[in-house]
Amino acid sequence: MEQRKLKRGDVVRRSISGAKGFYYPDFNGRAIMVRGDCVAERQVGWNTCSEFVAYSVPTEAFSEKDRYDKGSSKMIIWVAIDG
Repeated sequence: MEQRKLKRGDVVRRSISGAKGFYYPDFNGRAIMVRGDCVAERQVGWNTCSEFVAYSVPTEAFSEKDRYDKGSSKMIIWVAIDG
């Protein structure tokens, strides 16, 4: 499993559902900021999308207003390959 360390202040994209039930980075919304250092785990089997890669991260690493599923301990975010 590929992991990546995210640091407070890193900017990522929220995950939104799209065509045919797949999930994509939210390019129409605003980017969200990581509020606490965390380890992100790459989503196995997910394709990159416009130079972004999907990762699973602890929900608590983001402020409440940026969380899309407040009842879950993990959420999917998209991180720029070069970011």
